[in-house]
Amino acid sequence: MAQLKGQSQPMPHDRSMLEDLIARAEKFVAEGADRLAAQRARVAGMKRIGGGAEQSTKLLRIMEDTQALQIDHLRTLKQELQTAR
Repeated sequence: MAQLKGQSQPMPHDRSMLEDLIARAEKFVAEGADRLAAQRARVAGMKRIGGGAEQSTKLLRIMEDTQALQIDHLRTLKQELQTAR
């Protein structure tokens, strides 16, 4: 929900705005999945050749956490759409 400066309660999104936000969130989730797959492959490749993969693995964990947040946000938007006018 959007919140205007100085307001104590968030403003509800309208259906059109929610549909747009959901479409964008779905795109971000799909792109995130592609990026995760590429990073997982990089980490696996580095481990296979015996290279130091610590930093790449750390980045992978951050990316996975971010993806989980994006998925949760998408779920929240979809729930909000069910009750929107």
